[in-house]
Amino acid sequence: MLRQWKGLFAGLLLGWASGLAALGTGGAIVILFGLYDVSATAPHVPWIGWLVHRTMIRSVKLRATEMAPRSFTQAQLTRGIRLYESHCAVCHGGPGISRARWVDGLTPTPPYLLDAARRWSPSQLHFIIANGVKMTAMPAWKLTLSDQEIWSLVAFVQGLRGMSQRSYLRMRANLRVSPAGNRTVR
Repeated sequence: MLRQWKGLFAGLLLGWASGLAALGTGGAIVILFGLYDVSATAPHVPWIGWLVHRTMIRSVKLRATEMAPRSFTQAQLTRGIRLYESHCAVCHGGPGISRARWVDGLTPTPPYLLDAARRWSPSQLHFIIANGVKMTAMPAWKLTLSDQEIWSLVAFVQGLRGMSQRSYLRMRANLRVSPAGNRTVR
């Protein structure tokens, strides 16, 4: 009886090893011969898109620690709209505002953030904004923005939930262009 179990175990082990070797060989062939189309105009194969997106979600949830403030101030919200307009709106748009046309050439296309506060906690949004996301055009803003500025962006993205186009346009109207060409708050 023990001999039968050993034989069964050896067969299973050999089967798994053969399967992994076949997958590795297939993957190497795809990589070496450039068989996967990496052009931004070709969408991901559905299962690869799903796998990459699911990996991103799980990774953020694992790494984002609960460090968010209990609430955000009006000053953070005001700073957040300024930062959003200068760094984010071109790719993510706003309530009733489309993003730049060239953004459609990115794969994956950046999401509109109107419901981001429903899908992500403030800590998770902070992690995404600060660290960026590999294999997308989302940069790691912590390389150019302070932690306070990142929290201001989180405050604004949280405020996008349920914001009307009219409210968004009113907030944008309170921004003016300074002589240096940067947007500032009035």
